[in-house]
Amino acid sequence: MCGINAVFNSVKILDLHRDIVHKMNQEMVYRGPDAQVVWCNEQVVFGHNRLSIIGIDDGAQPLFNKDKSIALICNGEIYNYLELKNDLISKGFHFETSSDCEVMLYLYEELGVDFIHQLRGMFAFCLWDSNSNQLMVARDRMGKKPLYYAQSTKGVVFSSEIKSITNHFLSGFSINALEVTNALKYSHPLDTEKTIINEVTKVKPGEYILLKGDAIQKIRYWSIDQIKRDKVEIINVHEETYTILKESVDIRLRSDVPVAILLSSGIDSCSVAALAKKSRDEVHAITVGYKDNGSNDERKAARKFAKEKGVIYHEIELDQQDFKNYFEEYTSVIDEPVCDVAAIAQWGIYKKAKELGFKVLLSGIGGDELFYGYGINNEFGEKWEANLQLKQFFPLNSWKGYLALLNYVKNNRILLNGNSKTNLEKHFTRYYKENFLKFKSVLSQNSSFLLEDKELNFFNPTKNGVDNVYQYLLNEWLINNCFYQTDKLAMGNSIEVRAPFADNLLIEQVMKIPFEQLYYKGNPKGYLKQMMQHDLPDYILNMPKKGFTPPSDYIKDIVTSYNSKFYKTKIFDYTHVLTDKVLSNYFPTT
Repeated sequence: MCGINAVFNSVKILDLHRDIVHKMNQEMVYRGPDAQVVWCNEQVVFGHNRLSIIGIDDGAQPLFNKDKSIALICNGEIYNYLELKNDLISKGFHFETSSDCEVMLYLYEELGVDFIHQLRGMFAFCLWDSNSNQLMVARDRMGKKPLYYAQSTKGVVFSSEIKSITNHFLSGFSINALEVTNALKYSHPLDTEKTIINEVTKVKPGEYILLKGDAIQKIRYWSIDQIKRDKVEIINVHEETYTILKESVDIRLRSDVPVAILLSSGIDSCSVAALAKKSRDEVHAITVGYKDNGSNDERKAARKFAKEKGVIYHEIELDQQDFKNYFEEYTSVIDEPVCDVAAIAQWGIYKKAKELGFKVLLSGIGGDELFYGYGINNEFGEKWEANLQLKQFFPLNSWKGYLALLNYVKNNRILLNGNSKTNLEKHFTRYYKENFLKFKSVLSQNSSFLLEDKELNFFNPTKNGVDNVYQYLLNEWLINNCFYQTDKLAMGNSIEVRAPFADNLLIEQVMKIPFEQLYYKGNPKGYLKQMMQHDLPDYILNMPKKGFTPPSDYIKDIVTSYNSKFYKTKIFDYTHVLTDKVLSNYFPTT
C-alpha cells in the first residue's frame, strides 16, 4: 500500500524528470512514510512511497525480475499472492522477496499483459518491460486504488494524486466545469475517466494502458456490465456465495502488521467480523461513537456483538471540536469535491486507529451496493420498473388488453404514482440550481458553468428497474464516492483499508444469480441476511439500517463558520463548502 509516481518519455529521461518525481514523492509522503525511492532508466522514472504491510524487511520497490528487464511499482495488495506464488514456484520461478507484489513480475513473464486477470486484490501499478520498451499501467477492477495521468511536452506522468501532477508537472491547468457542476448537483463528480482538472485523466477501473514510443493503447479488461445474470436457478447458491465471502475475508486478513475490523452495528461489518473470527482466534474491532449523541451512536449494539463473538473491542469517540479540527486536515489531502459529510468522521477513525497501532483495517463497504441494501433505492427501482412495464400494454388493440391494463394499474397504483426519473432529477437539483447562477466562473479563461439540467444517462430502460439503480450504484457511486473517499482519507493517515465485499470473485458470483433469487422485495439485503443467519444474532439481522451520518449540529457548525472564497452568496450547504474548499486548494485566493 503506497503512493506511486512515474514519468514516461519516449525520447529520453532527463534530470528534470527525476527531480519532478522526487518532488511528487515528497508531497505525498503520508501515503508511504516507511520508504521513499526514485529509480530511472532512459525512458521511465519510477517513484515509490512505501507503506509496509507485507514483506516488511525485503519488499522495497521498485521490484525487479531476475535479469532486471522488468521493473514494477504498485500501490495496493494482491490478496491471493500465496496461491499465485506457490503455483509459480512449481513452474520453476524463484522469488527474492516476501512481497505480495513480486508475483506480478513472474506472472507477466509467463502470461504477458493477460496476467492481470489472475490478480485478486486492489491495485494501481506501473510495469516497465525493457525487452519491448513498453510501459503498462493499470487500475484494479473496482477502482479501489486511484491512478491519474497527464500529457505534456515533458512526456506522460502517472500519479496516485491529482495535485502532485498539477503542482509539479503541468505549467497550467483549467477547471472541468461539468464535473464541478456534477459535484454540486450529485455531491461528487460522476465521470470515471475525467477529473475536475481538464488536463488530468483517470485510468478507468478495470483498465490498463500500454505506452510504447508515441503510441498509447487503452484496454478495458473487466467491467460489471460484462457479467450476465443466469437465466436458470442456481442450486446451493447461498453456500457458494458464503464460501466466496468467507475466503474474501480470510485472504484480506493476510498481513505482517496489526489488523482490525471497522465495526458498526450493521450487517456488513458484523458479517466481516464474524467470518474473521472463524479464521483467527484474535480479532480486533474498532467502533466510533459521538459524544452526547445517542441517535447516531452504534456502540452499544457493536459492543454487545463483539463481546458475544469474543472480538477484542476498541471504542473511538468524536466530538464537535474534533470535527472542526479534522475539516482542515482532511480537505488538504483530497483532490476532488466528494462532499460526503461522513468523511470527517472517517478521517477521525483512521487517525485514531493509527494511534491505537493498527495499520490495516477491514471494512464492510460495498455490501449495500451488492445486496440491495438501500430501502429508498429499492423503492425507486420498483417504481421505475412499474413504469417500464406499462409499455407492454400498448398499443391497446382489444378489450382484453384494456382490461389487463386496468388490472395492472390497480395492482400497482402506488408504484405508478409519479415519474421516478423526474422525481430523481428534482431531488438532485432542488438545492443547488440557484447557486449555480451565483458561483463565479472565473477559475479559468475558457470554462464556464453548464447551467442546464442534464438528463440522467446512467439508466438503461431495457433492464429491470431495481437492477438499473444498483448498476449505477456499483459502477459510479461506489467508485467515485465510497472507494475514492476511503483511499484518500485512509492513506492521508498512512492506513490501508480492505473491502471484502468488493472482491471481484464475490461480485461475479452475486451478479450471476438470477434477480428473483437475489432480490427480496421489502427486505433490503434479505439474501445476505439469510446467508448469514447462523453467524449473526437476531438483533443485528433485524436492526433498522443506520447511515454513517454524524450529528447534524457538527456539520452545521462547520458550514456556518466557513468563509467562502468563490461564492458570492452565503453558503448554506456542506456540498458548497467542500466544493469551494477544494477549488481554493487549486486556485488560492488572496
